[in-house]
Amino acid sequence: MKTFDWIENTTPEAEGIPSSAVLRFLDAVEEEGLQLHSLHIIRNGKLAAAGVAAPFTEDSIHRIYSAAKGIVSAAVLFAISEGYFDFDTKVVPLLKAHMPENLDPRFEALTVYHLLTMTTGHNAETFSKMQHSDDWVRTFFELPPVYEPGTVFFYDIGAQYILNFLILQETGLNVEEYLKPRLLDPLGIELKALHGAQEIFNSSTIHLRPADMAKLALFYLNEGSWNGRQLLDKKLAKEAGRFHVSNYDPKRGFTNSTAGYALHMWRNAVGGFRLDGGQGQFGLVYPEAGMAVGMMSCEQNMHRILELFQEHVYLACRLRPLPDDRCAQKTLEDRLENWTLAPETFRFYSSDERKLDGTVWKFSSNKPGIDTVSFRFGKETTVSVTFEDGSMRSAVCGREGKWLPGRGFLFARQEELEIGDLGRILFRDKAESLSSAGWRADGSFEIQFRSPSMLNYVSANFFFTGDEARLTLSPEFAAEPGSAALPGIFPAPPKPVVIPGRKC
Repeated sequence: MKTFDWIENTTPEAEGIPSSAVLRFLDAVEEEGLQLHSLHIIRNGKLAAAGVAAPFTEDSIHRIYSAAKGIVSAAVLFAISEGYFDFDTKVVPLLKAHMPENLDPRFEALTVYHLLTMTTGHNAETFSKMQHSDDWVRTFFELPPVYEPGTVFFYDIGAQYILNFLILQETGLNVEEYLKPRLLDPLGIELKALHGAQEIFNSSTIHLRPADMAKLALFYLNEGSWNGRQLLDKKLAKEAGRFHVSNYDPKRGFTNSTAGYALHMWRNAVGGFRLDGGQGQFGLVYPEAGMAVGMMSCEQNMHRILELFQEHVYLACRLRPLPDDRCAQKTLEDRLENWTLAPETFRFYSSDERKLDGTVWKFSSNKPGIDTVSFRFGKETTVSVTFEDGSMRSAVCGREGKWLPGRGFLFARQEELEIGDLGRILFRDKAESLSSAGWRADGSFEIQFRSPSMLNYVSANFFFTGDEARLTLSPEFAAEPGSAALPGIFPAPPKPVVIPGRKC
């Protein structure tokens, strides 16, 4: 297991966690086809398990989306501790210069606490309108509330940007600058993010490394302290994760999404709270178990990952150390060290590989314009594609779980196709890709192309039967840029493109 200079390593059993339980969790994630990318489990202040799935590493950055609210919450709490404002401070007087002429009078009661707890009075999201204006604050207040502030929970990311602006206005520093000496530097976190209108810190664009989510969870678990140093007032830090407002929905029942809301963070159904971001960016805090967990993913069904962790790992934990289970420990250590997102059965070699080597396959007319495809198999596989317009592209793909760098998505005519999140890629080359290939079964060959920036993927599956072949491209975005989102990105992608072909 990787070692870090900020935490001591241990075995799961020494901290009351069965290694077999973590293995069952990883098995369940794999069986359900969920795109989990990293896992860091801390208990009793020690790192019990850690791993990042190849082709990614501890240095790969993920966009954390709404998990950033846990960082915004910390900034607000630091500002409260330093006297810039408090929970009950009325917001409108502070932002008078940005108020619309016809301000709804109900906003006069709006406080910092209401923004933190998503009880602003709105019943519809505001940010889609805010982000297209040159004054995000004014636009937020131009949208009238339906309820009295403080009475009804409604999750709206616009609230965090009002808090971000308050930090900027009152401290003279944006959230990142303000937190750098207070939280980020002490924890060894170097975040990347953009800024919006009026230089408002665009917190949902924050990118972090995998272990950073575990660090943030540990900071909250330790009630604002880090390595014995109290960074944030303990009482305020405890307030961050407490149950503050109900978001229960009888139609959905009691789940991780309806177990209550804390200060810009969600309560867990089994207790504790979490930083929770789109596609499965989690910083889990379980105070009763003394556990902090970081997970990063690219998964649309992201809360299933959370459910599986709670079912297989959290509920299996014991208060006291467990007997050593060296066999399970070694299996878990090997599993995490060799964890890969490469095609699942990458060690399987088709008996047809020699026959297929060098064969040219011609495909019927199709939307991507693919004409022929041929393969050269070996420790690495070279795939060559010609298009109906006469152009040609090729890529060398890794085998046996290895990934090789390339440019764009092979099965598209565009030389530099962005394979990431439809232009939302930040801080990386949008056309950069990594590829790996393998036989899923006799006659079934899969190639995956992944974006190092968003950590998502597109795939090409070939099915060979005698002189016939079938190519399945998933998602359709592979055929035409911008036509659909990628796996793990909202909205869900359409059905894959299926193209029949024959041996030339």
